[in-house]
Amino acid sequence: QTVYISKNLTIEGGYSADDWDTPNPISNPTTLDAEGAGRVVYVTGAGTTVWLRNIHLINGDATGLGGGPGDSDAGGGIYVAAGTFGTTLINSHVSDSAAEYGGGVYASTGLTISNTMLINNSAANGGGMYHTGTADGRVVNSVLARNSATTTGAGLYLDTSGSVDILHVTIA
Repeated sequence: QTVYISKNLTIEGGYSADDWDTPNPISNPTTLDAEGAGRVVYVTGAGTTVWLRNIHLINGDATGLGGGPGDSDAGGGIYVAAGTFGTTLINSHVSDSAAEYGGGVYASTGLTISNTMLINNSAANGGGMYHTGTADGRVVNSVLARNSATTTGAGLYLDTSGSVDILHVTIA
C-alpha cells in the first residue's frame, strides 16, 4: 500500500507551502500514486474512523493482495477492511486502478463517498466500486464514469445486507 491507515486519521490535500490554513484543491492538487505497485490506500483497525478529503488516488493495483471474496484481489484504489467504524471520501478522485473486486474502491464496512469521481477503474466485479458486508454506505453528489468490469457492475456493484443510499450520482 502507498498509505496504510490503522487508526483515526484525517488526510486533507489542497494546501500550498505558503498557506496551510485554507485548502485550494484546484490550484494545489494532492496526489497519492501507487504507480501500479499495490493499493493506493488501505484502511483497517477496529473502530477506526478515517476522512480522506481533496485527494487524487491513482494507479492502484491489488494484484496478489487478496482481501476480497474467496481471497480474490480487492480494492486497487482504496481498500476499507471489515471492522473499521467508517471511512469518508470527500471531494476526491479515484482513477486508473484495478482489482478483481472494486477496481477503484472496495469496502466491506461503512463507507461514505461525497463529491468524488471514480473514473477509469477496472475489475471483474465493481469496476468503480464494490460494497459488501453488513454496514450501510452512502454515495452522494458523485460521478462514476468510464469504469469497466469483465463480469458485472462496471460502475457499481452492491453485495451487502446493509443499505446503500445513492443520491445525485451519475453512473456512465
